[in-house]
Amino acid sequence: MEICNSCNKEKQTKKYILNGTITNLCEECSKGENVIEVKPDKVEEKISKLEKEEYNEMIIPNYYDLIKNVRERKGISTGNLAREIGESVREMQDIEEGRKKPTFVQAKKIGKYLGISLIDKYRKLFSDKQKIDFRNPNIRIKDLKEKTKDLK
Repeated sequence: MEICNSCNKEKQTKKYILNGTITNLCEECSKGENVIEVKPDKVEEKISKLEKEEYNEMIIPNYYDLIKNVRERKGISTGNLAREIGESVREMQDIEEGRKKPTFVQAKKIGKYLGISLIDKYRKLFSDKQKIDFRNPNIRIKDLKEKTKDLK
């Protein structure tokens, strides 16, 4: 049994590709339209394709629930977690309650200590050559269509 990265419940999971990221999902959460099951013989092919695309990173939306659930399941107090990663107890409480979003450094330290990932990658929609300067008074609809044709 593992933790489903979508619903944060301990269930039987499989590896799936969801929005360009390999993640563990339970059967219930794997029924979305952007979900592709990872089959061992296709993993390398899909990973190499994903590595060629440009990505940005972000803290996952439900970071506070995941931190609290995993911490409690492992029997670790908020104070002990804070001490182990070098943060104040108040800072950890604010992060766990969703009052403060962790920095990437904090997210990596918390994730490493708890054995979870709080950082998700997502595909960049526009490359540098596709960027559109909307301040340009001479921009035309034709220009917008040309620059966004790869997004369809």
